[in-house]
Amino acid sequence: MATKGYQSYHGRMPGWKKLLIGILLLILIAAVGFLFLQNYQVFDQDGAHFRLPWAGQTQADPSAEEELDDDDVIVDVQEPASVLEELRGRTLPAETLAEEDFASLQEGERPVLTMKAANGTFLAGEEAAGSMVREKIAGRDAVARISCFADTQQADEENGMALMSVSGRAWRDPEGNSWLDPYSADAAAYLVDIIRTCADLGFTEIVLDDVQFPNYGRLDRITFDGGTDTPETRRQAILAFLDTVNEALEDTGVTLSVSLPAELLETGADDEAGWDLSGIAERVDRIYVDAADQAAADAARAALAAAAPEKDSKVFCVACTAAPITGGSYVIVS
Repeated sequence: MATKGYQSYHGRMPGWKKLLIGILLLILIAAVGFLFLQNYQVFDQDGAHFRLPWAGQTQADPSAEEELDDDDVIVDVQEPASVLEELRGRTLPAETLAEEDFASLQEGERPVLTMKAANGTFLAGEEAAGSMVREKIAGRDAVARISCFADTQQADEENGMALMSVSGRAWRDPEGNSWLDPYSADAAAYLVDIIRTCADLGFTEIVLDDVQFPNYGRLDRITFDGGTDTPETRRQAILAFLDTVNEALEDTGVTLSVSLPAELLETGADDEAGWDLSGIAERVDRIYVDAADQAAADAARAALAAAAPEKDSKVFCVACTAAPITGGSYVIVS
């Protein structure tokens, strides 16, 4: 005979054991959860907290920035901007570049080659000539000079780009050169193509000559079609051309320079030519100026320092002279 009460008591666990088991399970779950959440624990200025993968954004946002620990530092590593240095150059006859051995260059001098003269001849217009130029100037840090709107050959061949005379033919200056019209978009595109070609050949600096309307000769015989011609529209046309050139050279790293007469450094403007010195200075890396001697070079540098105080005049002003000068950039002109 079974003991009374045994069937009802058999298998029953005391209450304290149940409580203990429950506590142990909670401890186990907490421990596992803590180990799991450790991967998502962060510490910042607000203290310690968890950043769970399913919290916040519902989908990946590659532009979202992670929160950083106090010791984390964002380092924006950038290549240092190239710093323009003083120029030492020597003009060489580009027509004889095929035979040139650069023996006349002194230590530290860069070759300066007139790739396009006022008669319009471009010395790298043919593929073979371009290949020769590229090979010759490789590693030389060469400078190309390009006559822009003075261009007899193109103006005579393409009258639609030319400054025209009342006679119905391309206007000519006292030297017999015809000119392209700075108002012409086609003329600008033609010149930009030549400039970009020189950059692609490996020239590291390009100097633009004749970036102007003609300001000497029988100017009263020039005709302008399609709009008003005023000092302001001329100024705008020249600055717009420089903006277009800058855009074309934007991805090349090529230094853009322009040659101007010393007189402009004093006057600051020339209505006939369309020159505004301050506007031009903002758009170029250097200004080349003819200087007969050291005194003229110093005067040009001082004038440019006053006109463009944000520029380093020793770098910005390039004296084109017959002998080396001290205290600034120069090019020896043979």
